[in-house]
Amino acid sequence: MQNLRDTSLVVFALDKVHEERMIHMKFGPRKPSLKGRISARTSLKRQLVHRGGFKMPRGYGWLRNPKKYAYNKVYNRTSFDIFKLFKKLFK
Repeated sequence: MQNLRDTSLVVFALDKVHEERMIHMKFGPRKPSLKGRISARTSLKRQLVHRGGFKMPRGYGWLRNPKKYAYNKVYNRTSFDIFKLFKKLFK
């Protein structure tokens, strides 16, 4: 019989220089966050990038940060927004 620690969904990989943590991918509905919605639209970094004209064209995320691009691509296909689901149901 295997130990529960061996079958954990969270995998920790130790490196000599730093510790990297890989977390399991989320499936199903995303948990809505009002704080997250507000902070995403009012962050200083977003304001500087948008007003300064430093935005990359759509679809070039793989060039800027390939690891983040791959993660987001899988995340967006395996999870869904609850509010979009309601919008489709009551349309």
